[in-house]
Amino acid sequence: MRKHHSRHRVARFLLGAAGFAAGTVTLSFSGTTPVVADQAPSYWMAHSGGHVDAVGGAQSLGSDTPDSGAYVAAIVPTPDGSGYWLAESGGRVTAFGDATGYGSPQGITHPVVGMAATADGKGYWLVASDGGVFSYGDAGFYGSTGAEHLASPVIAIAPTSDGRGYWLVASDGGVFTFGDAGFFGSAGAKKLSAPVTGITPTADGRGYWLYAADGGVFNYGDATFLGSGAPAGSGTPVDQLVAADDSNGYWLVDGAGEVRAFGSDGSTPPGVFTAMAEVSLPPVYSSSAASGPAPAPSPAPPSLTQRAEKFALSQQGKPYSYGASGLGAYDCSGLVYRAFEEQGVTLPRTAAGQYDAGSHVPLSQAAPGDLVFWSSGGSIYHVGIYVGDGDVVNATHTGSTVQVMAIGEIGSAVPEVTRITG
Repeated sequence: MRKHHSRHRVARFLLGAAGFAAGTVTLSFSGTTPVVADQAPSYWMAHSGGHVDAVGGAQSLGSDTPDSGAYVAAIVPTPDGSGYWLAESGGRVTAFGDATGYGSPQGITHPVVGMAATADGKGYWLVASDGGVFSYGDAGFYGSTGAEHLASPVIAIAPTSDGRGYWLVASDGGVFTFGDAGFFGSAGAKKLSAPVTGITPTADGRGYWLYAADGGVFNYGDATFLGSGAPAGSGTPVDQLVAADDSNGYWLVDGAGEVRAFGSDGSTPPGVFTAMAEVSLPPVYSSSAASGPAPAPSPAPPSLTQRAEKFALSQQGKPYSYGASGLGAYDCSGLVYRAFEEQGVTLPRTAAGQYDAGSHVPLSQAAPGDLVFWSSGGSIYHVGIYVGDGDVVNATHTGSTVQVMAIGEIGSAVPEVTRITG
């Protein structure tokens, strides 16, 4: 059954493939068959037109022709490596070998860019570039960013090891958490030299690495930084970070399958290459050297307030606690304080202090990221972050959670909002 929130790699033995720039490849690894450095890998390679090549010892299981105007965006192996799914940009999923098709979204408005399977292979998630999440089989739906204004497109999804949550990551390094996926930080406020191309959780799910096309690595939570840099050889973008089972090493893999090791013993990643997908994404993702349509102009980097808004939205579902400033819980001003602190800007801790921390504009001219306030008897008592369409993301009272609400649902707001300019 399709599930798509209107408001909006997986267990150590399987990392779901996701799509990147035209002419590159994405990889998945299965840890069920150890290999050594001089052993030729076996893998499937799925081309954007739907043809799948079986390389090395991989068994040929079939190819497909995408729907008109669509292309293959991901190929994901089953847990035992005896089958795979092809996911098209238009949403259609085709199963091969021992893979079972559990459904596909219909009439989507943004292209599918990534896919991941559940640990038992009895379900899967698809994610679109707007962060819309579609879950099938035993894959649970825990939320999405499908109805939010994002500064950059989502490019990958990574489930937690128990399958009860997932992370979404955008090309600017913004991280969005759902279900039991923990938020440990993001690169959304950093000035990146290359777009982020994926996210890999640590074995215990208490951290993750983000990695960029140029081989940059950003570590959060209990993920250890062991080095960065693209593999030497092909010069194609890095599109996978494969972590060792103990999270004490990782390998960066580029679009041609070149590997560079960090930490661990420097050997080839555990397991065989089980899937590689040559894909084409919308022009906004494509490099000038890639085949396919000419790239669209790069979007302007997100502003301070847009980044703060995005952070606050990523905290939805976390409980209200008076005096708390995250990351496990928040009160109203604590959420605002943390959202801007994550961007390198320190605001006063109280709602009243935050009201005077920037310039004032009429409520009718509020823009996403502006601070909206409520008062009683002339005293400010509540604050939220404007997200557009008359809504704010806020933490209201004990027993509630961080959530998006209509301004009028909370009460009569102060006629002026505060705009933080950094």
